[in-house]
Amino acid sequence: MSDYAANITSSDYREQRPVYVTNVTNQEMLIVPLRFYLNESNFNFPLAQSAGDDFKLASASNGSGVLHMWVASWDQEARQATVWFKLPKLLPSETKTLYAFWGNSTASGSSDLDALTTSSGNEGIFIFSDDFPGTTLDSTKWDLSGGYNMAGESVIGLDRYAYIETREPVLSSFTSWIMEEGTGFHTQSSYGNKLHEHSFFGGANEFNIQYWDTGGYRKHNFEFGGGLVNDYGDYKDIEVNSYALNYVAYRENTDFIYQGMLNRFSYPDYNDSWERKVHRNTEIEKFRITGKTGGSAQHRLLIDWITIREFTPETDPIIDISNLLIPYENIIHQPLDFTEYTTDITSVDFYHFSDAGGDPYRLSDNVINSLVNIWSSDGATTSGNLIIDFGRSADNIANNDYLHLDNSHVEFYAAAKLSDRETDIYGANYWQATTSSGVWAAIKFPSATALGCMAVQAVEDKPNGMIKNYEIYATDLDPRFSLESEWTLLAAGTFDQVSQEQPVYFDRGRFYYYILKAVDSYGDDVAIQEWRLFESNPGLGKRAVSQFRLYPVTIAGQEDHFVKEIKFYGSDDGINWVLLKDVETYTPFYDATYGRWQRYSLANNDAYYLYWLHTANNWYASDDRIKMAEWEMVERVSEADNHRILFGTTNEIYQIWADPTTTFDSGNIYALNDVLNTIIDDDSVTYSTISGAVSDMNVII
Repeated sequence: MSDYAANITSSDYREQRPVYVTNVTNQEMLIVPLRFYLNESNFNFPLAQSAGDDFKLASASNGSGVLHMWVASWDQEARQATVWFKLPKLLPSETKTLYAFWGNSTASGSSDLDALTTSSGNEGIFIFSDDFPGTTLDSTKWDLSGGYNMAGESVIGLDRYAYIETREPVLSSFTSWIMEEGTGFHTQSSYGNKLHEHSFFGGANEFNIQYWDTGGYRKHNFEFGGGLVNDYGDYKDIEVNSYALNYVAYRENTDFIYQGMLNRFSYPDYNDSWERKVHRNTEIEKFRITGKTGGSAQHRLLIDWITIREFTPETDPIIDISNLLIPYENIIHQPLDFTEYTTDITSVDFYHFSDAGGDPYRLSDNVINSLVNIWSSDGATTSGNLIIDFGRSADNIANNDYLHLDNSHVEFYAAAKLSDRETDIYGANYWQATTSSGVWAAIKFPSATALGCMAVQAVEDKPNGMIKNYEIYATDLDPRFSLESEWTLLAAGTFDQVSQEQPVYFDRGRFYYYILKAVDSYGDDVAIQEWRLFESNPGLGKRAVSQFRLYPVTIAGQEDHFVKEIKFYGSDDGINWVLLKDVETYTPFYDATYGRWQRYSLANNDAYYLYWLHTANNWYASDDRIKMAEWEMVERVSEADNHRILFGTTNEIYQIWADPTTTFDSGNIYALNDVLNTIIDDDSVTYSTISGAVSDMNVII
């Protein structure tokens, strides 16, 4: 086998950092084992793939001379990993610079335990190894007694009383060795059970150790041989339902046995040693691993991998991986904003939309401490769009079970298709008229209903059939037997020739019938995919959002899924959008002035029905999903209570702002250039002349 693995292209990796390996002896070292223990104090796990497949170590900064490697464990959530490398050579007293690479979402893993294990044609760092691939135990390596299970997941489960032992005397040629294993245990149903045992035998002065499941309890005969003795100590027992890196080692020159457990879920690491006090040398040829042998609970010992290598702590090289810790960019929050804002105006009662999966209503449910109540994209792309519409309620009340009417349609493509939510099994999911102008479609509700919004969507492959100029009416009269002049006009305007839905807003009372009239189209016979109908309520209307706020998912280390880049827009029609903010989010891993809330103030004086948050990328999570716990949008208090009528240095009316609940005791006030008029029943009852330079005028409620 070649000394090195396949080269990589260094530019494909976002991160590259030097690692230093020092030979502490004045002798040349060949086939040098290098072990990296990674944790959150020395490595930023979210910057690499979830299983560490993109983590590589090379001899040169250009990605050549890649070392053979094996990932013993990589736990992204627990922020722990153990990775081994085989360095072909290290000169006497040399400090060699190697280069670690990671940050490549498409890189394939190159973990290969066989490449690090001595066999015919290959000199490795391990004497013996097995990571239990496939579905059957390798009978060339192991003898078996009892039952086991292998599900092709690189793990073996030993049944009660079952054991495996090495078929060959793999330890007979070595006087100093270390056996290491990655283990775990299923949930227990009772305590006081011996869950695991190691036996080292086949020569002189054999020894054993048993691990129990409670009370810091283990038994062994490390010191004197013979029968096992109890050995109590804090956390020396097995942590059930936890991974553990367990080891047993022996050194002849000191006649010591070493044993420890590392990387457990909540138990601390421990490393213990005992001097042997037995007659003659300790000579071991084989070892045996036994599963649970006590009690009635059906535990199963799970073994992820096993390795044996020479134990040479006095000559092991010094490995400096201090450069691997890369902090996140420290993108600081905006300066404190002392403007007085309203409370959050978002609500699940407003219409929400996401084109990236997930439930966008979770953003407005006022819950930030639950993994259930979050918005999570589907991960199919690295970006997504979220929309809230303050002009329409949450539920589409169009229903094809209601009476639908039209004055023109192609067979099977009648007006009811507008409300079928694209459920026709034959794909006839749109209204198709027989002409390009003067056609209408209507819906009758079972009771008089107040609509506040109609959203109309074109047929994607029939763009010329989209309505161009429209009129929306309401009536209590059957449109088949009444005149257009008897209908109430709610709205009129022009739709764009686009495939996305286009909302129209109105609020004129309760009616039985609502009618969409196509004055004309963009050239072909009218074809409309869908309409969505939303009830009116007093809380609907334009909102002048002056600040929006985002909250990352802070449970279970999910902050790295927080959105990295955002754009925030406002619109009145869902087609023409005004960019209000374009920024990278702040670092989501730390508390700031408002805890984890991130605030983004806007220089916005305009009110819109719709607000659109465009999200792109995340903070280097292991997958492309974007997750957020909550958002808030607020208005300035001054604009929420003061409804601007006139703005500027002339008497030209620039804009009118009014909350939907605004009322006037004596009728409606109309502003016409330089005259303020009060109108009651279409008659002018008072008027006032505006003179001089007026910079601002407000109606105070």
